[in-house]
Amino acid sequence: MEYQSISRNLKKLSSLDKALKAKRFFKTKPGDYSADDVFIGVTTPELRKMAKSLLSLSFNVLKNLLKSEIHEERLLAIIIMVDQYKKSDFIDKIIYINLN
Repeated sequence: MEYQSISRNLKKLSSLDKALKAKRFFKTKPGDYSADDVFIGVTTPELRKMAKSLLSLSFNVLKNLLKSEIHEERLLAIIIMVDQYKKSDFIDKIIYINLN
């Protein structure tokens, strides 16, 4: 699956109400740690469910998600990477840690 397809699927799950709640929850005022984050309103449980179907995602696509200005896209990439790491054997873990 490509980055654009994942992004479209996330936007289908988005909710303006949830996005506004997330914006209030995270520090998003100018100068705060999340000042430049964009929230689309996808919950963490929804992201975890989506991540289960994306465990074979390539590192190149994950890098695109990690570079996104959208908070939920970055979080999805992190969830997938953690799950990939947990399921890998020792040698794969060493390789995974050394990826650039």
